[in-house]
Amino acid sequence: SGCDKLWCNARTSAVPLYDRAGFTKIGDEFEIDPIGPHFLMVRLIQHSSIDR
Repeated sequence: SGCDKLWCNARTSAVPLYDRAGFTKIGDEFEIDPIGPHFLMVRLIQHSSIDR
């Protein structure tokens, strides 16, 4: 049980930050009004035997 992925709607200007944190862009850029352009980003979580 538990979480196997994290996701976020990342502002386009923040994509490099999320890249460095291990996230991957999914799909095309989209607009969230009135904030601006975003990308869906996902990071898979790998569990080890220590986590259990």
